[in-house]
Amino acid sequence: MQDEAWNGEACHRCGNDMRPEDRYCHRCGVERTYAPASRPVIAKSAAAAVILSIMLPGLGHLYAEDRGTGIMLILATVALTVLGLLLLVPLAVLLVVWLWAMLDAARATERFHARG
Repeated sequence: MQDEAWNGEACHRCGNDMRPEDRYCHRCGVERTYAPASRPVIAKSAAAAVILSIMLPGLGHLYAEDRGTGIMLILATVALTVLGLLLLVPLAVLLVVWLWAMLDAARATERFHARG
């Protein structure tokens, strides 16, 4: 046994002892034939995502664990707000971004649930 946390599971190819969190065998590199226990998936509410996006575009995406889009929307909102103080055109673009963020936040929760 390599580890005191050994639970009796071994690689199906080479027989190497594997820890529950191992996805690949450390000896031969083969992927585990079944997924290790993962954290439970918590349901995300589309309504909550939309409400968060109303407060600040991108928050709904962060809630739905779509971090890349959420951060991009927050940065775009800040940039457009700063530019909007100088010009009116960025305010119109900001409105479009805000509306899109609210609509896409609900779809982001659907994508989250589809990932499992």
